[in-house]
Amino acid sequence: MNIEYLKYFAELAKLQHYGKAAKALNISQPGLSHAIKTLEDEYGVPLFQKEGRNVSLSRYGKELMQDVEEILDAYLRMEERAAGLGRKKRQCGSEPYIRSRQEQYHICCGNSARPSRLSSITA
Repeated sequence: MNIEYLKYFAELAKLQHYGKAAKALNISQPGLSHAIKTLEDEYGVPLFQKEGRNVSLSRYGKELMQDVEEILDAYLRMEERAAGLGRKKRQCGSEPYIRSRQEQYHICCGNSARPSRLSSITA
């Protein structure tokens, strides 16, 4: 199972159109088709059915969608929790962790001047 493929599956289920889903995901349409075909081969069932230019979830796809939503929600919570733990544990001397590497560099190296707004955007 590939978490990215599950994200692709969920987006295609939502938009019901390969072209629109691929654009929303910022991937190629053949890449999206490959991901969905890989999932269908892995599970051994069709996940979508064609309806003209659009697609809709098959009965198997509807069942899988319930689990995929739970998996993606749990994955998002895990990423947020991991990011929060990283911010809590990282410290630079006595200063708390600063998100910007450039700001952290300035604090650690004794330069108390903060970088300009423009340089923090490009960091």
